Amino acid sequence: MKTKRILLASSMSLALAACQQETLNTASSPILLQPQNNLTLGKPTQSSNLGKRFEVEAMSATLVQVGNTHELNFSLKMPQSFRTQVVDSNELKKIKITVMGEGISTPLTSNFATVVDGEATVTIKNIPISGNKVRVVSAQGYDDNNNMLPAFEAKGFYKSSSSNITLNLNRRQLVVGEVLEELLSRQSALLNNLDTDTLQANVDTVIYGSEQVGGSFFEVDPLHFNIVALTDEIIANGTPSSTTLKQVLNSSVGFDVSVFVATSGGNQFGEDLTVIVNDPGSSTFSISDKANSPTRATFKDILPGSWQVVVKVRL
Repeated sequence: MKTKRILLASSMSLALAACQQETLNTASSPILLQPQNNLTLGKPTQSSNLGKRFEVEAMSATLVQVGNTHELNFSLKMPQSFRTQVVDSNELKKIKITVMGEGISTPLTSNFATVVDGEATVTIKNIPISGNKVRVVSAQGYDDNNNMLPAFEAKGFYKSSSSNITLNLNRRQLVVGEVLEELLSRQSALLNNLDTDTLQANVDTVIYGSEQVGGSFFEVDPLHFNIVALTDEIIANGTPSSTTLKQVLNSSVGFDVSVFVATSGGNQFGEDLTVIVNDPGSSTFSISDKANSPTRATFKDILPGSWQVVVKVRL
């Protein structure tokens, strides 16, 4: 029986920065990653077609009134078949929940909750009830080593009230959730008049594009948005239209990235491998045990940002 192990992991930055301690310049030839000297990154090129980005619809929370506070009960039920670039239900080992909002001076953060068979529960008590004040609930997934899994970041938001509340947390709400967090630290007075329903609807127009609104895939990943620039726009001009939202994207397209994997002696690999990049989007790349070395793995439309490249032996 094969033992699952990581052969190597290196960081790269798209648009673009580092692999390990070195800088990858998009204008230069591919450079060799250290320390194994058996993985190189190809020159990123802009792609004309965004790859499909995955939604995560497996997280929910209920807020139950207890006196003058809410008790939040979070539930994760991850389908065993779920898989994104670097994450599947077997990789997700821990989750942490955070609540921010007006009148909450220090964010309320849970301890790590262990994920077993794709499921976990978290309880946060004593969330202040304050009429119509904004609350943002964030969920962040981690692996066994407490490394954050970018595909498993989700948010939900609500207005505080003296009632029980049911809340879905997902990637769809990342943009509005992060804007609310930014306003909490910069211009909290604007939160009273911000139309979050309209803002979310306009964000949906951009992120879903020709995909089904509320479906499993995005045309433009929520991580494309420049949250600071979007918040600046809201502070200056109020709720932006979908046309204006398109102007505050960090990039309207991703990068195509080639990863060259090789054995030290140039022999066949001898084991089935999976090459992954922990951008929340496109699929993994498989290499057969009989494939010749080096083999080129190509990933389309990787988002600008810092991502980890990992090569694993498949079970």
